[in-house]
Amino acid sequence: MRRPAIGDLVVRPSHNGDVLFKVVGVRGGRAILKGVYLRLMADAPLNDLRRVDQREYEEIKKNTERLLRRALARSTSRTGANGREQGRGPSRDGSSKRVKLPGRVLHLDGDREYLDKCMQYYDKLGMRASGYHVSEDQQSARVTALLEQVRPSVVVLTGHDGIKKGAAHDDIRSYTNSRYFVEAVKNLRRQVPNRDSLVIVAGACQSYYEALMAAGANFASAPDRVNIHMYDPCKVAEAIAFTDIGDVARVDSVISKSITGAPGIGGVDTRGTYRNAMPQYA
Repeated sequence: MRRPAIGDLVVRPSHNGDVLFKVVGVRGGRAILKGVYLRLMADAPLNDLRRVDQREYEEIKKNTERLLRRALARSTSRTGANGREQGRGPSRDGSSKRVKLPGRVLHLDGDREYLDKCMQYYDKLGMRASGYHVSEDQQSARVTALLEQVRPSVVVLTGHDGIKKGAAHDDIRSYTNSRYFVEAVKNLRRQVPNRDSLVIVAGACQSYYEALMAAGANFASAPDRVNIHMYDPCKVAEAIAFTDIGDVARVDSVISKSITGAPGIGGVDTRGTYRNAMPQYA
């Protein structure tokens, strides 16, 4: 049997095969791996990888899509995190000439494939979203200019992250990319200090949750240092974007709309960003 090569789908038997990866690089006797559904980068010995055949992949895909359907069934695009009917927007109500405006999202993602899938998700919900593929180490340098350009009400900073095995959870040096997310959050808060004037969702798999929140994020990953689903940041942005500006999106309600739940997402009560306008002006 040939050894795994770039492009192969694999699992790690030493980790009970619980995460589906794509091989994105090979260096010597080790492979660079990217989670197919989880925002995770890893490396592993080639002899600790098992290739996944098409039948097994279809079964994993079916189970994952079932999980995603359950999460989508908890969509806040009609009711907001507070459960109030909001509609699906932006759209125009012909009888009342009311324009429905969910909050605008600026999404920076260190992974282009994940970004494309997230933008498709936003589009499916009728959300106003601008997405940019920006590597994690460049997000702090680019985000303030994009803030001025896009003028969003919600900013998502995500990509890949991870904590070194056996490393201290309270040391930013233990994390692959958390320091970059933290600096990006700080740069945004220098521009817009108020958490209700600009909502920030930050982090990826196993990110340094406490540091991200201390820097000024409204929601962040990952309180229990777990891997998060690629759509988790989108689900949080959705909850805020479709909660009326006159209401507060309670943190427990927002977290309940995510796929990973409380181990992967934490945050604070945050005012919604959904507005109605009348009549249409653009």
